[in-house]
Amino acid sequence: MSATATPVVPARPADVPAAASPSSPEPGRLGALARDRVVLPVVWLVSAAWMLFYLRRGWVPHDEGTLAQSAERVLQGELPHRDFVDLYTGGLSYLNALSFRLFGETLLSPRIVLFLFALLWVPALYFVARRLARPVGAGALTLLAVAWSLPNYFAALPSWYNLVFATFGLAALLHGLTTRRARWLAIAGACGAVSVLFKLPGIYFLAGSLLALAYAEQCDAEAAAPGDASDADGAGAYRVFLALCAAAMAAAAGLLVRSGGATAEIHFAVPIAALATLLVWNERSLRGPSSARRFRALFGRALPFLGGAAVPLLLFAVPFAAAGALRPLLRGVFVLPTLRLAHASAPAPAVVSMLFTALLPVAALAVPERARLRPLVLALAAAALAWILVVSGSSAGIYAHVFVTARAAIPVAAVAGAVALARARASADAARRRDVYAVLAVAALCALVQFPFSAPVYFCYVAPLAVLAAAAVLSLRAGPRPPLPALVLVFYLAFAATWVNRGFIFLMGSRYEPNNQTVELRLPRAGGIRVPGPHAFSYRVLVEELHRHARGPYIYAGPDAPEVYFLAGYRNPTPQLFEFFDLEPDREARLLATLERHGVQAIAINQFPAFSPLPSKPTADELGRRYPHAEEVGKFILAWREPGDTVPAAPPAAAPR
Repeated sequence: MSATATPVVPARPADVPAAASPSSPEPGRLGALARDRVVLPVVWLVSAAWMLFYLRRGWVPHDEGTLAQSAERVLQGELPHRDFVDLYTGGLSYLNALSFRLFGETLLSPRIVLFLFALLWVPALYFVARRLARPVGAGALTLLAVAWSLPNYFAALPSWYNLVFATFGLAALLHGLTTRRARWLAIAGACGAVSVLFKLPGIYFLAGSLLALAYAEQCDAEAAAPGDASDADGAGAYRVFLALCAAAMAAAAGLLVRSGGATAEIHFAVPIAALATLLVWNERSLRGPSSARRFRALFGRALPFLGGAAVPLLLFAVPFAAAGALRPLLRGVFVLPTLRLAHASAPAPAVVSMLFTALLPVAALAVPERARLRPLVLALAAAALAWILVVSGSSAGIYAHVFVTARAAIPVAAVAGAVALARARASADAARRRDVYAVLAVAALCALVQFPFSAPVYFCYVAPLAVLAAAAVLSLRAGPRPPLPALVLVFYLAFAATWVNRGFIFLMGSRYEPNNQTVELRLPRAGGIRVPGPHAFSYRVLVEELHRHARGPYIYAGPDAPEVYFLAGYRNPTPQLFEFFDLEPDREARLLATLERHGVQAIAINQFPAFSPLPSKPTADELGRRYPHAEEVGKFILAWREPGDTVPAAPPAAAPR
């Protein structure tokens, strides 16, 4: 029994473009092309409607405030990292500033731009899926990927752009490996670099692609005649180099996630180690070209890829270099994220469900190629899945278990795929194996976006790659397409549409509760997004009261309340969006001085900050003296002073330390 060949729906050879003819089960190139021309538009329209339905739904206040205030400060001429603490690399602030120019300064505008990118993303997703399945199967995989992603949380966060550009880059990478055209590899590298400009985890795509390039070289070396070796050591030097690089990749992944314990290592490091080990394992029996030829072949691919990545990064750095702000840029991109991660972490899910999930690909690959499941078995499987789907809405345990099995797709697929690829060298064509490895490597590396904040919503940022990874492993199967994976696909599609999409991220992964973010936030800058009823009321009152009591362009809102500045239309007198980024011991004293220097007349103190600590008691007392009038509005204490109020001198004991 072979563990290789066609996918859930028979795949076409990977050496032809997306619209080209599939393998023998398809009637021919024209038939495949005709199906693509029907399936892709239908999938695109359904996906667009699906995402549009959830475009205005829901918010996390500090997320929206971070995006909006950063963009607004760029429009005001400030430079990220130099003039204010940008939480991400900075590219998103410029894109969101452009969205304000195009669609108006509201919370909806960045979502519109994200939606436009998503419309381009869906065809790229279909292109990759099409290399693994026939048109109908690729369309189903695309819809499954969409269902588990953007409809769940449409805030224009950089992790969505990491996903979008990882998909663009993967499509370009696969096409470049097929056509052997350097420009497509350069485009893939550029997509990875643009992803980095949104958020640093974009670097994971670049790392996964480098693994894929090394495997592609290995596939070419297998096809070369053993007599091509022309140097004394054969390929010994290259093998040592490859082993060192693979070990470094696996070790880096292990070191990165070690603070998360064994669970994080199993979820995130083991899959990468398995794929890296496969490279070394394949070398043991490879008798191909010399080291010199193999180095030329590898760098012939890697240099265009890395060159393409260098261009966007250098262009982005130019204005910072011109402003003498390279040092703040580097600190903001590479140092401050460690503070953010230290204040926001969540454990990876338990491993028990992963072991159950592992049975799915193992069973699919282990079924004999000519075996036919009896209709009764299929009917029982369908009935069991239907029962699980129905009760998931009322049973928190079953819902959570199903969600965790979905989250296990990437680690299980990566390990199962590495084993299947090791066995498939004699029976699966090199192009198929190359495509499968590339999908698995990109998915396994990009899955690190979930660490260390492994909240369920972070799985949504990589779920489409999980779908592709699972399909890639199943595409190695030879013989008739098995029906069980199709049933599982339909089940997870229905589960997402029924229970995940219709809830919201706060209870995602734990249990289903109907979405309560249904009331329009009626403020001029809200853009009509829908929020919980209490938020709609309290933020409207807070903004109205700030307009009554504030004087001048500045207010203070915090800790961790950047949304207040944007919704009320006032400026932030500090460079901080979240107070925990200010590590200096005199930060509270400097805050008080900053408020006086900018003539701040009204403040809004967030009593329940997400990450930062509340002001110390001496500082809180001092703020109470300076702003003697106060009222409680939702989770905020609004305090202000009237034009005739005088600020008494602070007694020495009350001075902030």
